[in-house]
Formats: sequence, structure tokens, C-alpha cells
Amino acid sequence: MIELCSQGVGLLGRNDPMKGLLEGECVYQLEIAGKMVGTRSFENAVTLGKLLETFDRSGHKTWQVDQILDCDSIVSIDTATGKTSLNRIPGSRLMAIGKKISLNRSSKEDLEAIPGIGPRLAERIIETRSVSGGFNSIDELKRVPGVGPKKIAELAQYLKF
Repeated sequence: MIELCSQGVGLLGRNDPMKGLLEGECVYQLEIAGKMVGTRSFENAVTLGKLLETFDRSGHKTWQVDQILDCDSIVSIDTATGKTSLNRIPGSRLMAIGKKISLNRSSKEDLEAIPGIGPRLAERIIETRSVSGGFNSIDELKRVPGVGPKKIAELAQYLKF
């Protein structure tokens, strides 16, 4: 886990490099010039400027520092152009760092990373989600064909809404 959070970027030795790490609901991974800088977590969505501050990179030249970032995103900055791109953190990577997967935003591949969910169940979950407009609680998984109380109990530890 520490390797995911501080891969070769000289974070060690700075003021509390692990501050904010994985405590909140919104997880971000920062990549600058193609190199992973690290992972941070916040209670709510933050701006690019706030994320950069936590990596002691607030002076980094980007054009979108006021942009509010989607939770569970990989933020990539091209240092040559200053352009920022966002991609979702894959479910398997979220699980590897101990975070839950969003039942309402996850892809089929994200759901398949959860123990007990295979390709068919992932498809049924997505189909039910698209028809019903999403899930508000773990108990609403019972609307998915083939999911009962035992499966819900099994999956609850891996999911968020």
C-alpha cells in the first residue's frame, strides 16, 4: 500500500507525507508527467488545487486548479501543456487500497473485482441499476435477480453508494 501512495517521488521526509491518506470517501491518485505521485483521500470531492497542495505541488502550472474533481479519479497532468485529464480509478485498484466500490457508478469490470461477483451477476446489477435509476441502500440489491440476503451480507463490506 505504501508503494501505491508514494512511488518514487520524494514524498518521504516532507511534512507528514501520509496526511489525508485513505481516511475519506473520495480517493484520488495523482500522476504528473506519466509518473504516479501518490494517493490521497478526502471526505468530499475537492478541487485540483486542493489535491496539489496535499502533495506540496501547489505551485505546479495547470490551467484548471479550480476544477472540482470527481471522486475515485486518477488525475494526470501533462507538464508540457499543463492540461489535466481525469480517469476513474479501476475497482481492483480501489479494493487493493482498502476502499469500497460505488454500486451506482461502477463498471462491469469494477464489479467483477469484488469477491462473489462474476460477469453474469455484474451484468444483472448494471441492468437493474439502469432500469431503476440506481441503489440507495445495500438492501436494494435484492431487486437484482439471483441476489438474496446471504449474497447481500457477503457483498456489503465491498460496496458504497
